[in-house]
Amino acid sequence: MVNSHCCKNKIELEWLEVIDPTPTELEYLAAQYGLPANSLKDCLEPNHLPKFEEIEGFNFIIFRVYDVYASKNATTVQQLTRKIALFHSPDQIVTVQRAEMPLTQALKEGFAGREKHLFAEEILIKYIEYSLQSYETPANLLIEELNQIEGKIFFEKKIPRILGDLYFIKKKADVMSRLLILYKDILTSSGRHLPKHTYLRDVIDLHIRLENIYKTIQENASHLINVYFSLASQRTNEIMQVLTLFSAFFLPLTFIAGVYGMNFEIMPELKWKAGYFYTWSLMLIVALGIYAWFKRKGWI
Repeated sequence: MVNSHCCKNKIELEWLEVIDPTPTELEYLAAQYGLPANSLKDCLEPNHLPKFEEIEGFNFIIFRVYDVYASKNATTVQQLTRKIALFHSPDQIVTVQRAEMPLTQALKEGFAGREKHLFAEEILIKYIEYSLQSYETPANLLIEELNQIEGKIFFEKKIPRILGDLYFIKKKADVMSRLLILYKDILTSSGRHLPKHTYLRDVIDLHIRLENIYKTIQENASHLINVYFSLASQRTNEIMQVLTLFSAFFLPLTFIAGVYGMNFEIMPELKWKAGYFYTWSLMLIVALGIYAWFKRKGWI
């Protein structure tokens, strides 16, 4: 499907929005608008990452926009984002995508009533800005989730099973950071072609801010993973300490019981009238002695 938005100003600008095109439609676009045929075919490849290329008089840019419908457990570029391919020239903007996106609708609403004053460069910058802005909401959600996990780790008596959640947060932040690194090339190349648009400076600032946010998320997630393992190790040590204390108490008592449980014929203590009480007294003295020693050492 091809949607055309004509903007008449000093230069007649045509803005085409191509959604889930057929091979026939791609051939038509290449013939009618002079778009590079090979690049058009590549537009629908799902694995392309953000990039900026100059091809046959066009600037060819690929954006990755965060998918608001992405699964909570999504961890790959394809699962977390959707692709928009854009061809830019002074009098043309052509976007190719597999499905309708909120980003495109927001752009059209933002430009409503300004069609006579639009230029291709302005639309291009807005595409860059809006695609970057799509990374803000997931960043805020990840930060909120990290704060909740941090509270659970430090304030719940039992260590919660949150290692999987931390893994998904870190993986998402890693993917977003990798995409933002690739956006640097888009911004640098766009800056060479759009030197008069000071508004691009604001988009660059947005990009830097997002990079710092996702870097912080990565660091915090890694820190919490380390804290989680440290606390788990500490809890294990506490359990082992309790088991060791029990063993220290019962090993000598078990030894005494084992000695007098042997069925030798000649065991004088077995003939004593007070043998039973003697054995219990011995066990009690040993237990109290161990307790006093542990208490003095500060182990209990």
